Amino acid sequence: MSVQAMSWVIQNSTHKGNSLVVLLMIANHAKSDGTDAWPSVKTLAREARVSSRTIQYTIRRLKKSGELNIQEGAGPAGANLYSLPKMGAQNLRTVPHSSTQANCIGGAQTAAEGGATTIAPEPSFDTTVINLQRRAVPRTPERTSRKETDARCPRYTELIIQCYRFLNNREDPPFDASDTKQLSLVLKACPSLTEEKFRRMLENYANSENINPAARPREFLPKITSYSAGPLDKYGRPKAREVPERALSPRDKLRAQLGESGSTGRLYQ
Repeated sequence: MSVQAMSWVIQNSTHKGNSLVVLLMIANHAKSDGTDAWPSVKTLAREARVSSRTIQYTIRRLKKSGELNIQEGAGPAGANLYSLPKMGAQNLRTVPHSSTQANCIGGAQTAAEGGATTIAPEPSFDTTVINLQRRAVPRTPERTSRKETDARCPRYTELIIQCYRFLNNREDPPFDASDTKQLSLVLKACPSLTEEKFRRMLENYANSENINPAARPREFLPKITSYSAGPLDKYGRPKAREVPERALSPRDKLRAQLGESGSTGRLYQ
């Protein structure tokens, strides 16, 4: 577990929702400099409370953004090796080697002027970086509480993705931070919305006539509650339920047959 790597992700990552949670879980397995993390997809899915397919999709997005580096098969037993490249680059800018040398030289000169013959040992680069990062740790709980997301988000995101695939021949939706933000707004407006009710809304939406199957989640989520009662027709009104035909009694069937044959409709003449 690396508090330093997780602290860096919380303070510097530009991602939100599932992407931020997955990046935090990877940082949790990394060293203090953000390297040497090799959790499996199954482990990340369990820790982030999402499906394995969502983990694979999210890892590709994180790599594309430049906040995650992947070395396929470079970890133990052929596992993928993950690292946070931007964290290492920021640490290099924060404590340059030249400034460390200057501090050590200044300390040696001061000792010489005082008459001491012992030269102060030069501190290692890694120790300086870790000490700087440890001073930022106490601020971590406060920042985390302000960015805390709804616990229902990962599961409800899976339901949205399943609905989109059903409408678009199993094609994955273009789900990004804007879609996650819209889902968070819906959950905030409906704190008592259960998974069963949300699933029923999505089913009614998928069976309605006034929808665009290719619409992004951020486009149809603002009006998803209008499908709570049932599917809508092309005018946005509740679809009329089909009433099954009333079963005819034997007497009514006989009357219908006699009427079609041209008789007077009487059983006996």
